[in-house]
Amino acid sequence: MQQVTAEPDAVITAPVFRDFVRDRAWSPPLLFVAADDSDRRRLAGLVSAGTITAVVDPIAELSDELYHCRHTGDMSDGAAREAFKQNFLNEADTFGVWVFFPWSGELVRYPEMQEHRSLRTFRNRNLITASEQRLLAGARIAVFGLSVGSNVVDQFVQVGIGGAYLIGDMDRVSASNLNRMRATMRHVGMAKIDVLACKISEADPYIEQVHLADGYGPEAEERLEAFKPNLIVEEVDDLVAKARIRRWASKSHTPLIMVSDIGERSVVDVERHDLGNVRPFNGRVKEATFNKLADGDLSPAEERGLLVKIVGPKHLSVRMLQSALQVGTELAGTPQLGSAASAGAAVASVAARAVIGQEALKSGGYALSPRRMLKLRRQAGFRDAVEAVRALRRQLRTP
Repeated sequence: MQQVTAEPDAVITAPVFRDFVRDRAWSPPLLFVAADDSDRRRLAGLVSAGTITAVVDPIAELSDELYHCRHTGDMSDGAAREAFKQNFLNEADTFGVWVFFPWSGELVRYPEMQEHRSLRTFRNRNLITASEQRLLAGARIAVFGLSVGSNVVDQFVQVGIGGAYLIGDMDRVSASNLNRMRATMRHVGMAKIDVLACKISEADPYIEQVHLADGYGPEAEERLEAFKPNLIVEEVDDLVAKARIRRWASKSHTPLIMVSDIGERSVVDVERHDLGNVRPFNGRVKEATFNKLADGDLSPAEERGLLVKIVGPKHLSVRMLQSALQVGTELAGTPQLGSAASAGAAVASVAARAVIGQEALKSGGYALSPRRMLKLRRQAGFRDAVEAVRALRRQLRTP
């Protein structure tokens, strides 16, 4: 087999990579109403400047679906559909909104906001009623932690949940994130906020976005007060931040959802702070300990012990216990599966619909175990389980 070696001048240097990362950062898309003369002139200026790298116009493909969306009672009338299509294409110059995405240089035509949302949620009909979809589209969602959290947002946006998002995370995408984030190697090095924000805008450029690049930092509570979320999704790794987010949720009576991917099991915690009487981490942590955690008064060893309680010991498989013992030595972090993150996000989207719609969903932890559902045998024996528990207890006692 012939070996191919790159020439020295073909090497991609670090400065080029850094420029790439910066240039791909999210910034608000620019919107130009096709029927507005002033917007058409602004768009012509953008074209003249050579800023646009590609134009995507799905106008022909939209005609059939727009007919179905606008004439739900006449779907079988072929003549009416063809007449609508011809008239629609004749007036295409003034249809919709042209959206320019600065991070890609692409100009894409979208229907106007309400019609776009009707189209992209059209196949939700009857499963989610029109009045329910309007309620979901108006929701304001705050999300902290954008690894598993990005899966949750992907599901929410796809279902049509949320007209405004406050998203917070201080991390950048690493190669090891790619097993559970819908990202590729071209996103490695980018801020997680930017990767998710671009996806949100490309799915629906009308969604409002507020970004907290420091995650749940010093200004987070002030920004939350201004944003006024209907729902918080908490997916941060830092235990102190977990507690402080819950303290704010309790004070503001804002419901909270947390998705945990624990091995192959997905656990969705629902905390109905809007209904009151929510115990810290759904009762898995004593109130006095919770307050010390939120105040930053627990030692690292105490926090390690608390993590098992927060996750819920009954959800830990032997393989997860054995993996926990290797974190920091053989493993750089806790093992996670993208399938579990996606499954948990799907359950979270149902929970979010229930919470936003004021259904009688109680606070508590809800587990989804695919292996149990498929009636697969246990992956470890009783002795292995006992030894894993003992070893973890010994490690937790070690300062």
